[in-house]
Amino acid sequence: MFGAGEASERKWYQKKRWIIPLGAVLGIIVISSLSSDSNNSNNASNDSAGEGDRGGESESAPDESNDPGLNTPVRDGKFEFVVTGMQCGQTQIGDETFGEKAQGQFCLVSMRVTNIGDEPQTLFGDNMVVFDAEGRKYSADTGAAIYLDESNTFIEEINPGNSLDGTVVFDVPAGLIPVSIELHDSAFSDGVKVRLT
Repeated sequence: MFGAGEASERKWYQKKRWIIPLGAVLGIIVISSLSSDSNNSNNASNDSAGEGDRGGESESAPDESNDPGLNTPVRDGKFEFVVTGMQCGQTQIGDETFGEKAQGQFCLVSMRVTNIGDEPQTLFGDNMVVFDAEGRKYSADTGAAIYLDESNTFIEEINPGNSLDGTVVFDVPAGLIPVSIELHDSAFSDGVKVRLT
């Protein structure tokens, strides 16, 4: 015969007996995760060691000399892009009431975008980035682009076979000239680079 305390514990165990298998499964998951992290860490260490064996090469800006240039069609996902030019030096877009001032200067990159897919695709100028000669990345300024009449890149849906001419705006330091732009058909695409200079 069980005492009152033992009977109570036995009833609790019967109601909660799923806790032990669940704990075991969670334990296996944690151990496997730690093992995976350890392997990744070892691989990263080996990669670093390999780089050291190559003479301690330091990081440098990526070589973009082989990237396509202006007026050359390039594709990413469902879009074909043709970058047609860039103009830098503006410090304001719009007027004092409805406009935006640059922190540095605005660089306007003009392009033609064609939907080469078989369904509508939305163009977001915010998915584009530019790079300077040192490899630093600058995001698009869609807030400023709203005040640019010919922007057409804020949020534009393009049907299959249709094209639009638009401009993506970037706010970069005064005097800086971006050397390349990375174009994306979505926030998750690989992107394609085009030389701007």
